Amino acid sequence: MNLYLLFIAPILGAVFIGTLVNPAVGLYYLVLDSWVAGKITDLGEILPLFSVNKILVVFSTVALMLHMALGACNVNLRLLFSRTALCVYAFLAYLLWSSLYLMGRNEPNLLNNLAFFVLILAIMGYKTLSRLKWVVAIIIAASFGMMLSTAGLRLLDVGSLLADVSKGDRIQPGFHILVAIPFLIAFMNTTPNSKLKRLTKVLLVAAIFFVFAQLSRTLVASLLILACFYMIRGHVRAIWVMFLVPVIVSVLAVGMMTDYGQKLLRLPTEKKTQLNEQEMQAFTSGRSGLYWIAWKMFLKYPLAGNGYDSFRHPKGNTLVVAPVAEALERSALHSAWLQVLSETGIIGTILYFGLYLSAYLDFRKVRRRTQEASIYFYSEAVLAGMLLFFLGGIFDNFGFNYRIFFLFMALSSVLASVSVISPARASYQPMAFETETNYHNPLLEGASR
Repeated sequence: MNLYLLFIAPILGAVFIGTLVNPAVGLYYLVLDSWVAGKITDLGEILPLFSVNKILVVFSTVALMLHMALGACNVNLRLLFSRTALCVYAFLAYLLWSSLYLMGRNEPNLLNNLAFFVLILAIMGYKTLSRLKWVVAIIIAASFGMMLSTAGLRLLDVGSLLADVSKGDRIQPGFHILVAIPFLIAFMNTTPNSKLKRLTKVLLVAAIFFVFAQLSRTLVASLLILACFYMIRGHVRAIWVMFLVPVIVSVLAVGMMTDYGQKLLRLPTEKKTQLNEQEMQAFTSGRSGLYWIAWKMFLKYPLAGNGYDSFRHPKGNTLVVAPVAEALERSALHSAWLQVLSETGIIGTILYFGLYLSAYLDFRKVRRRTQEASIYFYSEAVLAGMLLFFLGGIFDNFGFNYRIFFLFMALSSVLASVSVISPARASYQPMAFETETNYHNPLLEGASR
């Protein structure tokens, strides 16, 4: 604790003073603190109601209101009541009702996520482009720092860049790097600086390798689907797609016969037509049993669910479906979608799906309205990030109660609210595998519709 105060207290002091002068400083630090897996200054386990993150959210909000009262800044009030914002309010309000009414307890993280979401809308509603670039720069820098620190600690610990599949904490930093990849691609498409473009390409390759090195089936599958997303979006010429698809399939087929592939899938070494119960538990990391429990929970209360966070922290120290071992009772479900279904029922699941639908409609709106390259490419990056949350939530815990999920929702709403900035399209450099003569430009298509 003394070491913590020695190194972190000066940083926090500077952040709080900077936030009082400019509320955007607090937002930037909150983005950094939320993006770094494990958090920089979160004392949630010690003081759950007064963590540094929560205090800074409140302090940044007060600083923003003070600046508004003094006329030092403006807030786009219409943005606070946009379609996406209303969808987020409805979903978080339903989670809060579920927690208070069904579970009988308060969840401060719900209110903190709501305040964080509103703070992004309020601060980024003006000077959107400049502040967007700051947020993206922070995300890229934080991701690079996470890759270096994780790789260094792993080399010291196990002497390899590949993760230990027995450690569950390898997934979270891998997912954060995965959702940073779309921002790297957007930055690479919009920066006019050739040196920064080359550096971004190096970081992109490092990020892809880092995701593969986590030995997570969910992350690897999501990365491959992300590649398909950018192929469909026209970032890769059709002739290259014809070659890339069989190459990817061949690499995967050969890779399954390597030590990496066997660690990735956790398959038994002996050839069998059917896995026994122990081998099935190893292959699914114990999730198959938990999925069945969550499904039975949903069937018991299908409409409103069993209550927010009832799976991991059930009432009366027992799950609705009994008997359940204590080890399973305290485990994460590893499926955000199934967790939403079992905890919030059909109503909560519909509200949650509505967030993804609203983000897609935001992108469609940007495609129709803007001819500004930066707005378009970053809106596309946000849509790609939402796709990764959608996929990552199928077999892991990324989604509805994740802090950076609400960062993506807020960015989606902010970018959709930006009007056409200029009738002329901003210039940009094509990616390394494109040329000016054959590049498929989605901006011109959107402008002509």
